[in-house]
Amino acid sequence: MGLLKLEKGQILHKAGEDEVSSLEVIVKGRIKIYDATSSMEAGVGNFIGLAENPGKKLYLFL
Repeated sequence: MGLLKLEKGQILHKAGEDEVSSLEVIVKGRIKIYDATSSMEAGVGNFIGLAENPGKKLYLFL
């Protein structure tokens, strides 16, 4: 995928809609991870998509 720069408010993945095709690591800043009932923030060094199933539309959070 290469380096991807997100702007504030931009969505990286949508739960149940986007196919899992990559594993991302945060190299700068932080990202909010949330669903209908909970939320958390991930920062530098954290991985996104680590617990997902490749090829499935199964992201657990937005």
